[in-house]
Amino acid sequence: MYKVEITEILLNMLSLRHMQFNGGAYFSESCRRKATNDESFQINNNLQSISVLSISDEIDEKILRCSPNLHRLKGRVGSSLNYSFNFLNQLESLKLRSEAAYSLSSLISLPLNLKQLTLVDSHISLEQMEIIGKLKYLEVLKLEYVSFEGIQWDTSEGEFPQLKFLKLGQVQIAEWNTSRDHFPRLERLVLQSCRRLKMIPPSLGDISTLQMIEVYGCAEAIIKSA
Repeated sequence: MYKVEITEILLNMLSLRHMQFNGGAYFSESCRRKATNDESFQINNNLQSISVLSISDEIDEKILRCSPNLHRLKGRVGSSLNYSFNFLNQLESLKLRSEAAYSLSSLISLPLNLKQLTLVDSHISLEQMEIIGKLKYLEVLKLEYVSFEGIQWDTSEGEFPQLKFLKLGQVQIAEWNTSRDHFPRLERLVLQSCRRLKMIPPSLGDISTLQMIEVYGCAEAIIKSA
């Protein structure tokens, strides 16, 4: 699919607020070269959203740091990139898709103000899930085509305090151990093609805010437990 080149001139347009590229976009080689060689590299803009941006290495991350006012970001990350977006303090919505399915990319940290997070085609360790669970303001979490470290997901007390919407799509887990206290504000749960999952944790049925459970393409046992 055709990708658009984002030049330094475009990044310095102060009146520009939103960039949307349906086929994806990448920072130009001249921009990347300047960011590599110039220690005082700086870009001034007021961008609030970018979609969809290729982020392949630390140079792309350095350029992205020059857009501190971003509220929404959709990106494709390199297959072996250790990514951290906590420098985007205003970011509220983040969607990341790995370039290669079930890549070895590592999630180090995330913006503390994040409200919506979507991860696609990723491998997530237990430590990385703890990072996500500790986001105080997270309301929407979507995990699609995601493999966990092992086949079991255990949540802990104090995690997901504001989460309202949870979607697990083709997530490769068999056991999910949790408590109603770990998702105290959950309103909607979506399970799609989680064929290895044996059952929905019974305690989720005791969540007073839960309004809907949607099940698509899962085992018969999941439908019964729902």
